[in-house]
Amino acid sequence: MQGSSYLVVLLLLSGSLAGCTSSVTEPETTLGCTYPDALNFNESAVTDDGSCEYPELQEEIQGCTYEGATNYDEAATVDDGSCEYPPDPVPGCTNPSALNFNATADTDDGFCRYIHPHVLMVLLDGWR
Repeated sequence: MQGSSYLVVLLLLSGSLAGCTSSVTEPETTLGCTYPDALNFNESAVTDDGSCEYPELQEEIQGCTYEGATNYDEAATVDDGSCEYPPDPVPGCTNPSALNFNATADTDDGFCRYIHPHVLMVLLDGWR
């Protein structure tokens, strides 16, 4: 190997030496409340930031929760089965001077019957 020479070239590439600059960008993360049942849930939030707000637990108030009941309780949160309902209407003739007057009727059904004046005269004449 006499007379032979070796050339060793060591290349160091460096971004700054080569004029290149690079930066690694982290994906953008949206902070917010990620719990769906929270009042301030943010569906675009990727990372939970601990800001979730939850509804206050309400005290259970038992009562009638059906608005159509006579004893409806607006403050009640749990129905306790105590609802009372108005009685069903009783349809019938509500005019006391009608032949088919119904004293228990509370809703006039429009079918009251009366004696026609001419019929009354005939009946009265027949009694003489």
